Amino acid sequence: MIWLFFGAAGLGGAWAFYQWWIARITLGWPVAEAKLDSGRVERSQRRYVVQLRYSYFVAGSLYGGTWFKYFGTQSEADRLLASLSDLLILVRYDPKSPARSYFDPYRDVRVGDVKPAP
Repeated sequence: MIWLFFGAAGLGGAWAFYQWWIARITLGWPVAEAKLDSGRVERSQRRYVVQLRYSYFVAGSLYGGTWFKYFGTQSEADRLLASLSDLLILVRYDPKSPARSYFDPYRDVRVGDVKPAP
């Protein structure tokens, strides 16, 4: 049973390291404006997950990506989703492989920029 605990802790630590590492290496990647194609909040066991699908253009080609984040309450998840729906979002993409992208809504949004009214 103790091995199960250490295995779970190891996986959690590896995931945290990966998130830190990918956020760090993408700082040097170019940025593209993205369109939020869809967003939803779903219940996943005892947590709520926000899942976003976005698209962006690089050199005339269309690419897309998916981003998700878990929250403890539905209100937290709903609040993030609502706050992103009115912003121009930015994604970072790998210049060597533009289909590889990274989105961080806490870092890569334009404060003060709002989508134009329809």
